[in-house]
Amino acid sequence: MPLVKNKIKTSPKDFFLHLLNIVMLYISAAGFGRILFVMINYYWPDPLEFYGFNDFNSIRWAIASIIVAWPVYLIGARSLNRDYQKNPEKKNLRVKLWLEYFTMFGAAVIILVTLMTVIYKFLNGEITPRFILKTLTMLYIAGVIFYYYFSTVKIGFEKSRSRIKVLVILVSLTILAAIILGFMTVGSPSTERLRRFDDKRLSDLQSVQAEVINFWQRTRRLPADLNELGQAAFWRLPVDPQTYQPYDYQIIDDLSFELCAVFATDKQAGSEISERVAPVPGLIGGGQRQNIYEQDYQAGRNCFSFMIKPELYPELK
Repeated sequence: MPLVKNKIKTSPKDFFLHLLNIVMLYISAAGFGRILFVMINYYWPDPLEFYGFNDFNSIRWAIASIIVAWPVYLIGARSLNRDYQKNPEKKNLRVKLWLEYFTMFGAAVIILVTLMTVIYKFLNGEITPRFILKTLTMLYIAGVIFYYYFSTVKIGFEKSRSRIKVLVILVSLTILAAIILGFMTVGSPSTERLRRFDDKRLSDLQSVQAEVINFWQRTRRLPADLNELGQAAFWRLPVDPQTYQPYDYQIIDDLSFELCAVFATDKQAGSEISERVAPVPGLIGGGQRQNIYEQDYQAGRNCFSFMIKPELYPELK
């Protein structure tokens, strides 16, 4: 009588654990690649990009995703390997093999497409340090993933245990270095909060600026102070979001006024805060630029002067 082999059935638990583990790997790889890509864009900017660098939030999302996903992946992989040792027949689960081969297929495609892109860029004369670093990043991520699953599927986890262990340690150290570099670039959470306070101050000053112009259009004069401005517009005056003190407003002459605020951080051209916002016509900030968001400032008290051009603002009745 012929022997009938028992087919291994995939339980809901097995499906959940394998799917969760592979998804955490994808998230970790995407986050790691995103950090490196954005760092390359930051340190090797492209002069042909009009909008410049403004992608710090992308680094923060990538760091957050890696901090959660990579430890979950390591814990899940270790748990699955222990289960394989207790139940060797689970090494041939269909869901496991499908996910592993699909991952190797995706990694192989990425490697091949990257090599094609390198050759195309070379023939097109566009090989730059920025492009080379991004290419090496893609090859590193795809190569590590392909090698890991090729070793576990073709060679076997037990035979390649020592090499896989070294590989996991090296990858973990690389990810840790990327996270540290990301924190050094975007700053600590406390520094980022101070930057957001400054962004709110700029937004408040722009709102005051617009209301002063509206007041001038209706009365053909500048308000004596912010209290008169608030009463005329039935508008609650904004205050400093950190100290809750009112902003400073001063009249320079019949068509010019000045707004002042105390900032917590330094901001230079090309920083993250609203690099290119549509300019406000008829206003000259600091006698040079037309938009308050384009002004540079230092930590401490900063004043921005504006001049109204009557020909651009008709009288409001």
